[in-house]
Amino acid sequence: HEGQIELAENFGIRYAYVASPAFDLNTASGRMIARMLAAKDATEAEEASERIARAKLQTAEQGQYLGGYRAFGYEGAQYDDDGNLINKGRINIALVPHEAELYRTLVLRIIAGERVSSIVKDLNKNNIPSPDGKQWTFGNTKRILTKERYVIFDDADPEKRGTLLHRGKRYRAAWPGLISRSQ
Repeated sequence: HEGQIELAENFGIRYAYVASPAFDLNTASGRMIARMLAAKDATEAEEASERIARAKLQTAEQGQYLGGYRAFGYEGAQYDDDGNLINKGRINIALVPHEAELYRTLVLRIIAGERVSSIVKDLNKNNIPSPDGKQWTFGNTKRILTKERYVIFDDADPEKRGTLLHRGKRYRAAWPGLISRSQ
């Protein structure tokens, strides 16, 4: 807003606002109204950001999925023929058994000393799609193999739930973990 006020002062530019009250940036009272409205907008944006952060923290504390791309080994969004989401509570929580088993195998291969590049070649040679349906790369393979979501939060947990990492803090996740902390 200060930039617009400067333009109005220097060049006599007049602004017309559709959703705001009318004010003239060429007058002291008009500039005061513009500054007050800008401060009000900034406060509303900060309050919305705080509400969203509190909601995400509460979701993390409950171990629930926070959104984002489909994790390899877990269900992605599925839709019926009319475009309705049919697996809402299962996205990135329910296992895709063959992918989960493949993930465990890939981790064992890394532990055994195999290089990520040979794993990438093998995945692509066998036409196994990455979570986004594309070919595997060194980057996406390494990222998946090192994501903490796959680690069982607490080996004593009979459900062997995974780990949710949110803002540097770990939470017991709603989804099953795939590998032990030592792995």
